[in-house]
Amino acid sequence: MKKSFILHVDSLSVLDDLSDEQAGKLFKAIFAYQKECEVELDFGLKMAFIPFKNQFVRDREKYETFINSQREKGKKSVVSRKSSRAQPLSAEPNQTMTRSTESTYSVSVSDNINIIVSFLNSVTGTHYKPKSLNTRKFIEARLRENFSVEDFKKVITKKFKDWGADEKMKIYLRPETLFGNKFESYLQETSLTELPKKGTVLQGWL
Repeated sequence: MKKSFILHVDSLSVLDDLSDEQAGKLFKAIFAYQKECEVELDFGLKMAFIPFKNQFVRDREKYETFINSQREKGKKSVVSRKSSRAQPLSAEPNQTMTRSTESTYSVSVSDNINIIVSFLNSVTGTHYKPKSLNTRKFIEARLRENFSVEDFKKVITKKFKDWGADEKMKIYLRPETLFGNKFESYLQETSLTELPKKGTVLQGWL
């Protein structure tokens, strides 16, 4: 319950039409209303009490709105303070550089995967998706081993020449086979095909 209330001057003009006894009863009714009690009033005093009651209702609504607003502000202030306390210290320069490097690496890997899968599809006529988890898994594994995009292109080209015309073998022109554990062996095959034919004189070897 509120410890105080306001009587508006413009509402008091009704007292001019009341006797002292009626005015006293009206004020008792006003105080009783503030204590959430009721006082019996005759019809005339009930009509005189209505403007006061309506004003009290409006004042109480404003007061409760103000209190609720202050509570919400208090809650937000507490949450804000807790959040600021929970904020981690700013990252050290080397941590920031590490995150930046990781982000750059992630973008670079994604770009390389797109290039590799696009080249595979263009050479073999397949339709593999760069975002396929299975496809990405094999390519990323080889990229982590420091194989280059050109290495992938060499393997794709070499194995397409070997298997592309063979109905039984061309089904293996797929990421899990080409970029799996035998990737390095396939890459070595491309190096062997690039060796000079027997009897060819290499400039600088004489």
